[in-house]
Amino acid sequence: RKIASQGDVAMFGTAESAVTVAMAPILESEHIPNITSGQSTQLIAEHSPYLFLNGPTGLTYDSTLANYLVKTKGYQKIAMLTNNDSYGAGEQSAFTTSLKSLGLTPVAAKVVPADQTNMTPELQSIKAANPQVLFIGAEEAQSGLTVKQARALGMTAVIAEGAPAGTPLYTSTAGVSDADGTIVSSPYLGNTASAAAEKFASAYTTAYGSAPELHGAKAYDGAEVMIAALKACNACTGLDLANAIRAVHYDGLLGNFAYNSTGVGIFATAIGIITDGTIKPVA
Repeated sequence: RKIASQGDVAMFGTAESAVTVAMAPILESEHIPNITSGQSTQLIAEHSPYLFLNGPTGLTYDSTLANYLVKTKGYQKIAMLTNNDSYGAGEQSAFTTSLKSLGLTPVAAKVVPADQTNMTPELQSIKAANPQVLFIGAEEAQSGLTVKQARALGMTAVIAEGAPAGTPLYTSTAGVSDADGTIVSSPYLGNTASAAAEKFASAYTTAYGSAPELHGAKAYDGAEVMIAALKACNACTGLDLANAIRAVHYDGLLGNFAYNSTGVGIFATAIGIITDGTIKPVA
């Protein structure tokens, strides 16, 4: 409401799915386009012509990951631990759907509160199912804690996750040795994955004194899309600006952006494996 009242013509954000879903109806009624870093499929379920994602949906992350785990690696016994916030619920749904399409059902599936820090009881139950893989659907810190606690219990299952596992916070929370071997699905596999990523990382580090990761790359791409749209339509507003965003074709750090009617512009991720604290793309 404040954004609408102060005459803003667009919103860059928010960073989280749940907040964006809550804001979407108001932004739509006020004809204010926004580009979000959220990835829950609830975002596209809003059917708002003003809502755009600056990355893939959770379903894209998880279907790519499930295909790699099952088709490429041949794993059959996969367990899940997700949290109950908007992101975790989206991951639980997306990964379960992805496994189902491959003819699999999780051997164990536990859901924890988003603020829970001790996942040991749930992990003990999961361990009893003897999974080959543990899929985690939670934010960075909780995911890292989960891995740390799983290894302390003697779990040897391969860890698999989407975007959060590709961040330094995940690795630092889990510990480098415990994070090693984590299979990550992401459209941005680190700052050395491409010449464009190296150039971006160098400029970012010079400007801010620290290296970027996925969230910075997503934000950069989203800003470039918004700027391109504003230039193309001569600083238009409302539905004209939304349509200008949808018309942008942009070769970004995450891939080639081309928005469809649902507000999704990126439709692929790649697989990487964390080795010595760094994501290495799978050949």
